Amino acid sequence: MHLSKKEKIALSLGLVVLVLIFISSSMTYQQQNIQSDLQPFWPPFTRFLNSFSFVYAGEKHSLALDGYAGYLEFILRKLAHFASYFLMGAFFYYGLRRLIKHNFFPALIIWLAMTGLAAFDEYHQAITGGRTPSVHDVMLDSFGAVVGILLVGLIIFVVWRHHERKKLAEN
Repeated sequence: MHLSKKEKIALSLGLVVLVLIFISSSMTYQQQNIQSDLQPFWPPFTRFLNSFSFVYAGEKHSLALDGYAGYLEFILRKLAHFASYFLMGAFFYYGLRRLIKHNFFPALIIWLAMTGLAAFDEYHQAITGGRTPSVHDVMLDSFGAVVGILLVGLIIFVVWRHHERKKLAEN
């Protein structure tokens, strides 16, 4: 079976995200610290950020506890975790789904691979200076991947159904 141009592009994009994650995981916390860059963004987001707090990995996070830059950086880091695995799950599922037969099996295989990759990424962070691995980040990454896979699956299903209905209407 040959991959289509779109599938090759999706796989290439998935690999780009994977390389970016590896580069990011190779950096120390100090090299990734963006708190000083966030200072100019204080005024418009202060009111919004002050309106909610949450617990992550058993630790409460809020504007009052973390400070503006620390809180915003924490939120951006967690969004980056989710988004990068969302994209990888979506890209790799789209690119590989036809190669792995049986209805939901491709989604399961891709999701398990993304979860394993997330665990490996956290291990990689553990051997990088100034970084702390977290099982909660693995769960967040895994959730991002499954949401990406499900969204692509839903879009593919809707497009397929639309084409099927169009065929029926033409006959």
